[in-house]
Amino acid sequence: MKSGIYPKEKRLVVDNHSLELFRTCPRKFKHRIDDNMVPIPDHWEEGDPIIPGFKLQFGISIHLGLDALWKQRDLEAAKDAFLDSWVDSGCWDEDRRRNGSSGLRLLENYWQRHGDWISTVDTIAVEAHFGHCLGYIPDTDGWQVYYHGKIDKIAREEDGALFICDHKTTAWESANMAATYELSNQLLGYLYGVSSFLGFEDVQFALIDILVANPVNHNFVRSRIYSDADQLCEWRDDILQTGRHILDSYHRDSWPKYGKDACSKWNNECEFFGICRATPSTRGDVATVNYTSIPWDTDKR
Repeated sequence: MKSGIYPKEKRLVVDNHSLELFRTCPRKFKHRIDDNMVPIPDHWEEGDPIIPGFKLQFGISIHLGLDALWKQRDLEAAKDAFLDSWVDSGCWDEDRRRNGSSGLRLLENYWQRHGDWISTVDTIAVEAHFGHCLGYIPDTDGWQVYYHGKIDKIAREEDGALFICDHKTTAWESANMAATYELSNQLLGYLYGVSSFLGFEDVQFALIDILVANPVNHNFVRSRIYSDADQLCEWRDDILQTGRHILDSYHRDSWPKYGKDACSKWNNECEFFGICRATPSTRGDVATVNYTSIPWDTDKR
């Protein structure tokens, strides 16, 4: 499902990533979601595929390895799934933390840490897609918000407790990293989605499962996130209000830039920094030369 604004249907389709973009900087949302823009890589030629950055691709490949690990409970199958994805992507192995050998060791160490527990878990679904109407946006003449996403795992523990699991790969770690996910819009949205749209009304918690890729010693951090009906209703109301803000920007064709804090993340420059700093009269030329069009589609992530 492609996130975006669909005026004929009066439908705003959002997922966690598009919401995060708008809340971080409305201009990011305009360029990536409304305009479908992605930067053209160096040495790219028309017709070539756009390869994700190695950090994103490393996470995608690790996720595929974890899918095999949870479904088949077989480390070798997990390593094969990771390597197939990593090699086929065309990514390089120059990064000290995210490379082919590091990914294999990360899966090995993960299985050593959590393998006994995973062997007792009933994995019901992996990469479970959902998408549904959240409701009407107030005072917008009938516009609706559709929220969609893809849940890494739906599973049941040995004692019968149903839960969802979301994996994160990172090269950075802090003492409070896992705890901050308690207020994660993504996980609250997944809990809402799995109970309201997928029919798993007895879901009890979300498990945030963090894999820290370190050149020396990998680390693994987990936290269980619980919510009640009132919290999920508040989450829904927040999404509808954000949808109202998005539509206001769309109808007014006014997308503020929230620089400077929004212009970098983890010491990496925002992918739209070049077009944002261009003058209004030259932005069209900058976009044509430096960007191509690929819709944001969670089904392909």
